[in-house]
Amino acid sequence: MAKILEEIKAPISEEMKLFEEKFYQSMLSSVPLLDKITQFIIATKGKQMRPILVSFSSKNDKARVSDLSWSFL
Repeated sequence: MAKILEEIKAPISEEMKLFEEKFYQSMLSSVPLLDKITQFIIATKGKQMRPILVSFSSKNDKARVSDLSWSFL
């Protein structure tokens, strides 16, 4: 399953890298328990379906994914 997902994400690898950076920054917490939960979510690559769809949609429309695009995720 992971291999298939990586193949699907290949055309949008740059966008997904940007998403992961923005997502990680937005999830930082000084609360130890929240930080541990966040690390789990990031490590398991949870919460990626919507960013994948946004990235493919923007490529299909020849638009550019911007910081504003990620703010709605």
